[in-house]
Formats: sequence, structure tokens, C-alpha cells
Amino acid sequence: MKRKIFVVLLLISIATGKTMAQSFDHSHNIYAGGGISATQLLFRVVENIIPDTANLTTNTTAAYQLTYDYALLDWLSVGGGFSTQSFELQFDQYGAFNHTATLRRTNLGARLLLHFHRDAFDFYSGIRIGFSSWSVNSDIENDAFSALNSFDTFLFSGQLIPLGIRGYLTENIGVSFETGVGAPHFLNFGLNYRL
Repeated sequence: MKRKIFVVLLLISIATGKTMAQSFDHSHNIYAGGGISATQLLFRVVENIIPDTANLTTNTTAAYQLTYDYALLDWLSVGGGFSTQSFELQFDQYGAFNHTATLRRTNLGARLLLHFHRDAFDFYSGIRIGFSSWSVNSDIENDAFSALNSFDTFLFSGQLIPLGIRGYLTENIGVSFETGVGAPHFLNFGLNYRL
């Protein structure tokens, strides 16, 4: 649904010519959005390959993200990002019991972005370096699932941002699309507010 709203707003702004490029008269940019992660897709694949002896259901949230970027120069900004996502595994009829495990990934990282201004849009690429914290809450006591406990850890996290696009519908409010290779997402859509 968020993607449809984003696409409609983007098309309306292009058609009416009211989208404004990133203006560095506003050096602060706050972003909130949601996206899809590779881990989320992996959980869906696992759900479909579990043998018939166990019924596995997975539920995941979007990779919710909040970022702040500060423009140092017309073409360079630095900032930070926070993201969280949860994954639930529910095993029904596994042996004589039903089991549930909930994993949560929290990602915190520093961002460095290079901006390429084109007409009504701000295109950018960059990197995000930080860490991901995984936590596990599980009622599974079977040794076959002890690997779940290995998720309860801190990990280095690096992300390449091949392409991001920002377009502003008003002087301060805009829409964004961002791609990523690495945690916390590979596609992200959201809203911006610049100061």
C-alpha cells in the first residue's frame, strides 16, 4: 500500500511539475519509511521448503527505518540511520507441540551520501556502516533448533546504497525511494522532511 501511495504521489508531482530538487538551503533531512529486506525474503523461502511433517508459518514486519542526513556540501551529506524489523516463526504440529520463535533485528549505522542533482530530483549513492543487533525470544527447547540461539548477537553491518531518489512535493515535504545491498533493506520507500 505504501508503495502505491508513493508511486501515485511521484507521478502526480512529475505531471504537475511541482517536484523540487534537493535544496541545500535546507541542510537537515529527516526520513521515515519502510522496506523489504533479503532476510524477509529468505524467511518466506524457508517457509515453503519445510517438509510436510511440520507446518511452518512466518510473519515479518517491514524493515522500518528512520534516518537523519546533514548536508556538508552541495554534493556530500553525512548522517545516521536506525532500522528495526521482526521475524516470527511458528511451528505447528512439530512432534506433539507447537513452537514459536521471534527474532528482532535492530540496525544502527552512519551514512555517507554523494548527491547528483538532476532537474526536479536529488539522486544519491553512498554507504552505511554500523552494526546489527539480533535478539531471539523462543519457546523451542529442541536441540535441532539450537541454531536459533546463534542469532542472539551483535554483527558488523555494511550497506552499499547504489541509488536513492528524493523529490519534494512542497518546500519541506518529499518522497523517497532507496535501494541497498546489505542490511537493513534492499528496497525502501518513505517520506522526507527537510529543515
